[in-house]
Amino acid sequence: MKLTPAMEQFMKIKNEHPDCVLFFRMGDFYETFFDDAKIVSKVLNIVLTARGKDKIPLAGIPYHSIDPYIAKLVKNGHKVAMVEQLEDPKKAKGIVKRGLVRIITPGTVLDSNVLDESRNNFLVSVVQEKGVFGVSAIDLSTGDFVVTEVSEMVDMINEVGKFNPSEVIIPPLQEKAKWVENLKSSKIVINSYNDVYYYLDNAKENLKKHFDVMSLAGFGVEGRNQAISSAGAIISYLKETQMTALSNITSIRYFQNTDFMIMDSTTIRNLELFTNVFDNTSTGTLVHVLDQTKTPMGARLLRSWLSRPLKDKIGIDQRQQVVEEFVGKQMDLEDLRDVLKKCLDIQRLLSRVSNNLNCPKDLLGLKKSLQLIPELKNILSEKKSSLLDGILPYEDLKELTETLDVSINEESPVHIRDGGVIKSGCNSELDEVKSISLNAKRFILDLEAAEREKTGIKSLKIKYNRVFGYFIEVTKSNLHLVPDNYIRKQTQVNAERFITPELKEYEETVNKAKALLNSLKIRKS
Repeated sequence: MKLTPAMEQFMKIKNEHPDCVLFFRMGDFYETFFDDAKIVSKVLNIVLTARGKDKIPLAGIPYHSIDPYIAKLVKNGHKVAMVEQLEDPKKAKGIVKRGLVRIITPGTVLDSNVLDESRNNFLVSVVQEKGVFGVSAIDLSTGDFVVTEVSEMVDMINEVGKFNPSEVIIPPLQEKAKWVENLKSSKIVINSYNDVYYYLDNAKENLKKHFDVMSLAGFGVEGRNQAISSAGAIISYLKETQMTALSNITSIRYFQNTDFMIMDSTTIRNLELFTNVFDNTSTGTLVHVLDQTKTPMGARLLRSWLSRPLKDKIGIDQRQQVVEEFVGKQMDLEDLRDVLKKCLDIQRLLSRVSNNLNCPKDLLGLKKSLQLIPELKNILSEKKSSLLDGILPYEDLKELTETLDVSINEESPVHIRDGGVIKSGCNSELDEVKSISLNAKRFILDLEAAEREKTGIKSLKIKYNRVFGYFIEVTKSNLHLVPDNYIRKQTQVNAERFITPELKEYEETVNKAKALLNSLKIRKS
């Protein structure tokens, strides 16, 4: 089968990522081919068509409505690779450059329409060496990153179960191990990840490089080799799939299962902490009764506390002291709740922004939530609990809040790509580009009308193409009416093309605006 240049591009990337459903951007559509197209057709209920004389299976989705389709594929356990056009097709010489920009897996989803705001979405990494299991877990959507070591398989299974992970990664060399079979029996999505990233030296260097530290001692993992191996691998996996710096992952916390009351999955189920035994919903469960939280962050924290009850008396006392601060102080409690009700999911907003997936509503939501900090601090200012003390030193983040306030348009579109996000007056160069863009069509129409009136050529048209830029087109039957200031640019079969000093000056203005826009993009990146 002879492939077109575009299909050769597709096959090259597909061969590098055979375990992914590959969405290949072609103009206004994301196309899928071969077996990928069959999967997409079946899972998404999309008509399967064929391409070319070889009848290559094809299924496409408009680029502007791709998000819910990706979400459904990921919910069904598939990994999705996004291949984008890396240059403007109108300016491309030959085949349009394309490249892989992100791989979306069940454990790396950041779409707010997919995630349950009251639950973490954990990606877990497990490795076993010398009789010790290393277990690490990251919620990319919140930045939570924890790690532990256990010696018994049953303890490892219990720890993994408490995270309720969307995805688990393991080294391929351990795929046949008994503990992997136990994980698979729990119907957890398991993906293999290159053994080399689990090697201790590689994992340690990956962690130190990510956190920009000389030693891991400050994180409490120094000398815990299996914990380091699993944690280093999970960071590598995220960087490889997300292709970003993961700037929202700023710390790692080591915990010991002995710090908490030991509860296996059977105990959690029988106690009906999160799901009942009748229809597997949360109705009538402990979390259903206790959850009076007002923010998504609070709901997730409550679930975390219930899954791992403290044994440490000091920690228990600290939590009780916070409760005591509000007992008998109903006004303070109501004021606090009123403020928290206005607060959006700051953790997930920051994660989307940090991973370059932000849309204008995320930035606006972040601004509105940060504006609540002074109110929150005022309510808590007289509280003496040590846990609440930790909240007060945070700065009001006034500079960031004010920057968002003066920069982001309240009437922004859903996607940044649609433009109109930055307020006028925020950047003089951008204002100039926007003004030229908004007035371009009107300028050309007005100039065209003026030239028709001046020359008497009713069929005169002003056009544009990439080779010649802007030009005036006059049919040959009207050439005798062309004025002396018209400069011949090109001869066509039925027409002549001209430019004028005024049109040339306008084209230079447009090119300057484009150069300014490119300069702004470069400075942003």
